[in-house]
Parts: sequence; C-alpha cells; structure tokens
Amino acid sequence: FATDYNASSCSASHIQAHVYLATDVDRVLIPTVTCNWISGDAVVWTNKNIIIQGAGIGQTIIIGYAVVFYVNINNVSKGAFRITNMTFGGAPGASVIQIVATSLIGTSCCWRIDHNHFDLDNGDFSNTIFIGGNAYGVIDHNTFDESAGVSVDFSMRLERESNDFATYGPEGALNYEQPANLGGSSFVFVEDNTFTFS
Repeated sequence: FATDYNASSCSASHIQAHVYLATDVDRVLIPTVTCNWISGDAVVWTNKNIIIQGAGIGQTIIIGYAVVFYVNINNVSKGAFRITNMTFGGAPGASVIQIVATSLIGTSCCWRIDHNHFDLDNGDFSNTIFIGGNAYGVIDHNTFDESAGVSVDFSMRLERESNDFATYGPEGALNYEQPANLGGSSFVFVEDNTFTFS
C-alpha cells in the first residue's frame, strides 16, 4: 500500500477528508466506532482506486438514512476501488453504495465490495448496492439482512449519443448493441454472500 490514512471516526466528514487526500492504492482506515449519519451525508469520490476499510463487521458501524458511498467512474483505469469490513445499518431509503459509470466510454473494472454486513430496514423500492453503467466487479462474502427492496441492482445503462430520439432511439438503447461477453470478466459477480429478508 502506498499510504494509510487513519480516520479519527466513522463520520462522513472525517472519512471524506482522507478520501480527498488518497490516491491510487491508498487505504482509508476507519476505527472501531459507531456513527449516525444524517440524510445528505455521503462520502464521494471520482476515479480513485482506493480502499475504504473498517475495523471489522460489528466494529465499524455506520447507521445512515441515505447514500453512504457514492463512486463516480469516467476513466476506464479507475474502477478498482474496494469497500470492506464494515456494518451498515439504518433505513436508508436509497442505495447504501452507488457506483455510477454512465458517462464512461468503454468498460472499467475491477472493484470489490466484500466482508460487510448490511443490516437495513429498506423501503420496498430501495436497493442496497446500485451499479449504473459499464463498471464491473465482485460483491462477495457480505451478509444482507434486509426488510425489503433489492440487494443488488445492476443497470448497464448507456446514454444515447444525443437527444435525437428519431435517429438514436431511447435512452439506454445502446445497451442492446453491446456484445454479451458470456464467460468473460465483463460482469458484476455476486458470490458467497448470505441474504436474509424479514
């Protein structure tokens, strides 16, 4: 690892301050602590292959009511971040983790979301992890304890070339022109997770 940044708590502002400083392969380490985030708190980054790492499930606990991590990718070489070793609680009403690559030209990989516990009181139309666009990776060894909603929502939506509907068709129509790449790496892999709905 290049540099370890040690957050003094799991508050959004403390984590975000270190995320601003972190560059590729750096780690932002979150201690054993519980934090309650208010609506509007979110840690955001664009095009960084960084690691956000808690102290462990049941030790680093973030209780939130909106998006916790929002990752924007518009560079094909900047999709290899990792989020690991935390518990997420609360009633977010939105994705806990959002990965957005709808403006990406090409494909990006290989992010990883692993060894987390999502203990959520979801709404019926919420999703825990949302992936939009051609950003591929793996979701593994997590525990999802949820009341409703969708655990993983993958929307490979590509924007149309312009607003000319007659020429280019509806938004997202480019998806149907993409190769399936069956058996390749261009997928979101969901492996070795536990799902419980109550």
